[in-house]
Amino acid sequence: MTRYFTILLISMGLLATGASNSASAKPPTVVVSVAPVRALVAAVMQGIAEPTLLLRPGASPHDYRMRPSEARMLENAALVIWVGPELEGFLVKPITVLGASAQVLTLLDDPSITVLSGRSGGIWGAGETHSESRDPHIWLRPANAARILETVAATLGKLDPENRPRYHMNAARAVLEVGALEAEIGDLLAPVRDMPYIVFHDAYQYFEKTFRLNAKGALAVDPGRPPGARRLRELKQRIAAEQIGCVFREPDFKPATLAAVIEGTGAQIAELDPMGQVSGNLQAYASLIRNLARNLKSCLAP
Repeated sequence: MTRYFTILLISMGLLATGASNSASAKPPTVVVSVAPVRALVAAVMQGIAEPTLLLRPGASPHDYRMRPSEARMLENAALVIWVGPELEGFLVKPITVLGASAQVLTLLDDPSITVLSGRSGGIWGAGETHSESRDPHIWLRPANAARILETVAATLGKLDPENRPRYHMNAARAVLEVGALEAEIGDLLAPVRDMPYIVFHDAYQYFEKTFRLNAKGALAVDPGRPPGARRLRELKQRIAAEQIGCVFREPDFKPATLAAVIEGTGAQIAELDPMGQVSGNLQAYASLIRNLARNLKSCLAP
């Protein structure tokens, strides 16, 4: 925390000395794939420019189809920021044909970011192997969000040297806020750490490991394909046997399907959304993390 405070002070000094130059800078056009990452990028670019969100809020990146207008966004971008092929598979081909027209930042390839493997076996995958070799939901670990802020600031600083001090100042301030957010959520979730629950798909392990939660498995092996009848029967047996109190769906999954799964088990249905529905700034990211924590605690609290 002290290191980031020092960075903030240094950046503020740099900003003061470079203010006259930055006024004439033309910021690069930045396109970001998904809303949570876009919120972090917006925090870095605050007061300079607004990054463009590629995916419509509420859309799933796992099975997304780009519109022609969205393809043109990529073609006109100076910088494209995405998580990686494990999340936005639809972007693999468009990004490869961009050539030298845009710089591409693939966050899963950033060595400063902690990247976990997708889980498989047992209730996570009924013996099946996840199609994801890397778990792409990296933003759900606040420490990763801090690394994303720093990486984006460094990348933008190289593309836009005149605004470099402001990018670094913004990132340093946001890193401090993310650190405070992590401490807040840790305190909020401490009373329910041992309570077992099941999620819709394996999207939350960065969050679970950070806050030491007791997730027992996932309904769907593949987020792009609803769980079949056999898997739902097996899960119902497991819910009853392990006295799992909560089963969490996601916004685009019909609760009627889950009603049959929890019938007679005593479990409750609640909702978690790993993406968030708002493409705002750092406050949108904080709202995403707080909503996850509050929905978990609300269902799990005895």
